Amino acid sequence: MAPTSLNDDAVLKLVGRAHHWLRQLENGRFGSIKELAEHEQHDSSCISKILSLTLLAPDIVEAILDRRHPDVLTWRELRKPLPKLWSEQRARWGISEPV
Repeated sequence: MAPTSLNDDAVLKLVGRAHHWLRQLENGRFGSIKELAEHEQHDSSCISKILSLTLLAPDIVEAILDRRHPDVLTWRELRKPLPKLWSEQRARWGISEPV
């Protein structure tokens, strides 16, 4: 895993925002992604892409929070379509399976 980089804050912010928005949808603050998008002044597709980060493997999220994720795991990389299988996520970014 890489040492802290300038990219860490952007990655951390994206993942944090995704989980925050998911909680707001789950607790009923917003009834839909469209309502959330209007509130955040983003389009629904942008919100949906960011929300998909809540599907990251838990060990990948932990690595991001601990700032020990690989340098290739950038905010630009996280905006690409996310593999649904955790094993494929790890393979994409060269992360070992957790022990």
